[in-house]
Amino acid sequence: MRKTMLLCLALGLAGLAGAVTIDWTTQTNVPANTTITHDFVGGQDFSVAFVFSESAFDAAVERAGGSLGSYNILYLAYNSNNTQNGPNLRVALSGKVNGNGNIGANVSLAGIDGDANVLGVTVDFADGWGDGTARAITYTLYLNGETLGSWTHSNVGTGYDGFHHIRTYLEGTTLHYGDGLASGSDFTALLPEPTALALLALGVAGLALRRRAA
Repeated sequence: MRKTMLLCLALGLAGLAGAVTIDWTTQTNVPANTTITHDFVGGQDFSVAFVFSESAFDAAVERAGGSLGSYNILYLAYNSNNTQNGPNLRVALSGKVNGNGNIGANVSLAGIDGDANVLGVTVDFADGWGDGTARAITYTLYLNGETLGSWTHSNVGTGYDGFHHIRTYLEGTTLHYGDGLASGSDFTALLPEPTALALLALGVAGLALRRRAA
């Protein structure tokens, strides 16, 4: 009976993981350090994700040498070159997170493993963005569906009304972006099916062990 229940749970979770709520635009084999231009509308929430292999990450680390904090897995900005102009978020190979608005943190990238990983960020504009009463942007960062952290850039200048540039130091990634705030399951649904199912299997196995312990 318990095995049947767990199987049903696994199938249900798989269905949820496949229920993508974001209409993704996809670009494959993105070259390293090449700026991808897209005009995200100011005030419209959106999500961005890079899917990449552990070997691509390791190769980038090797190229960066001792400067892991200077090269970004994910760079999202209003301006292509000068990070001092407009809102931006940078996630370095070292796990250092930086951005205008006094955003500064360190996150763990230990979860990067295997042939497919997804690093995603949601960009949430405050409700009062359009009329200028709440010029704030909240970023939430995910790795393989798990939340790494959330940060808010308050008092964004009125001269900056959107994001236009995406870039990565990794070679041969797949870029996804779309309007709306993705969930952790939306991001994991971007992984190749065997990887997504493996993550689900781990969750079900953990539940089975908890039930046995109880």
